[in-house]
Amino acid sequence: NVGVDYSVSFPVGWKWFSVNTTLDNMSLEFILSSVNTPDDYIKSQESTSTYYSGYGWFGPLKKIEPGLLYKIKVQDSTTTSYTGRATDVNTLQIPVVSGWNWIGYLPQVSISLNDAFSSLSLAHLDYIKSQASTSTYYSGYGWFGELKNLTPAEGYMLKVANEGNLKYPESGKSDYAIQNTAKGDTLDFN
Repeated sequence: NVGVDYSVSFPVGWKWFSVNTTLDNMSLEFILSSVNTPDDYIKSQESTSTYYSGYGWFGPLKKIEPGLLYKIKVQDSTTTSYTGRATDVNTLQIPVVSGWNWIGYLPQVSISLNDAFSSLSLAHLDYIKSQASTSTYYSGYGWFGELKNLTPAEGYMLKVANEGNLKYPESGKSDYAIQNTAKGDTLDFN
């Protein structure tokens, strides 16, 4: 099997990220082995860990999981890279609650917000933000804002009115393509 490369750079300060490639060992010590300056800090929506010299990572957050947003604060810029297995977007769903959700991005290619959230029952004024941009959902119009697409290795904060399960479409295909290809139709592009 050929692996999928994953790489994310952490500049000094805060960086939001997620993983879409997994290994058998997803511990902080392994995945973030290059992040090793005292007081480096990572948090998910539910837990945190801090790096201590001579000890390593300490806190309830022990491993990195696909489907979650992580916010990391580093003292020295660094990069983490590895080759692993692509997450299976056909089987992995992200539970979404009413209110704020820290979500990761699972596909290997960028896709539009409309395609990414087609499995959810969106409501007027649902909202998404990345570390640098935002978009708001307007009933009868769709998403409006500078955030247009979701991107691999990025993490997002999603505020929705309706709970559900986020199931990303198969990488690189819109729901239209998935539904019509399943019916035996082919798509022609010029």
